[in-house]
Amino acid sequence: MSRKHWIVALLILAIGFFSLAFLQQPAQAVQFITTITSDSPDPSSVGQNVSIRATVRREDGSFMQCAQVRVTNGVNSCYLWTMPPPGKVCCFTCYRYCYLSFPKQGKYVITATYLFGGSDTEPHTVIR
Repeated sequence: MSRKHWIVALLILAIGFFSLAFLQQPAQAVQFITTITSDSPDPSSVGQNVSIRATVRREDGSFMQCAQVRVTNGVNSCYLWTMPPPGKVCCFTCYRYCYLSFPKQGKYVITATYLFGGSDTEPHTVIR
């Protein structure tokens, strides 16, 4: 290979390297929005199971399917899975809702958290 060919080859490599380095955009983290959609019954009684449902959406508004969400009231916790696509199953032992019980009267805060970001809180009252 002649010297001229080496220079052209190095020039092409350099242009390719620098164009890739300058054209790459930093990856943007996807934001998730977790929403508690129901806690029923509210108010509830001491020791009564309260059904909790939640959704997870991407920042563009599309729903996350089969997303696992941890729900807690500060005393107990449970896990639920968001809605699967039609005709699909997330797993055979997964539920779209979970149950929390509350040990005494008072006001509680239910928190739902998606592992990859996004959480929501909902007040809950236990009356007797």
